[in-house]
Amino acid sequence: MAGWELAPLSWEAMAAFSAVAAAAVVGVRQTNIARGQRDIQARQVHLEEVKLRTEVFDRRFAVYEDVRKFLAAILTEGRPPDPPTEHVFLAAVERSRFLFRPQVYSDLNEVWRKASSYRAAHNVAKAEFSQERLDAESALFRWLADRALKVHEIFGHELVLTFDPAVS
Repeated sequence: MAGWELAPLSWEAMAAFSAVAAAAVVGVRQTNIARGQRDIQARQVHLEEVKLRTEVFDRRFAVYEDVRKFLAAILTEGRPPDPPTEHVFLAAVERSRFLFRPQVYSDLNEVWRKASSYRAAHNVAKAEFSQERLDAESALFRWLADRALKVHEIFGHELVLTFDPAVS
């Protein structure tokens, strides 16, 4: 090539070139490290979301279990449940206010009202037997039995353990 000649590189030029090359390599590695840290952080955030959803599910499932046990006590005994079972149920109703949509709390209060009416009808039917009183008690028992079979419907999709952020 005419007119172009490579001059010998001086020590200073070689050092400057090496410094630039080293800086470029360090920059690329830092970028890769930052990308890796970002990915790790994203996975940690996801794991925290899963942990939170699991904790909420556990609390919700405890409410469901207390409601189910309350209704099962009525159905298996054929009479109103004992006071400790009622207290556990009432505590679950109160917890539901903070863990579920408002309709769940409302539906559980309806279960409590029907169970209270059943208790009253049961006690009256024992004291004053008549077909009318027996029919009233029986109708309430059937309502509670039906609700026990469909207790999962009270809680709906909120009692599903999912990790899809679009579903809550």
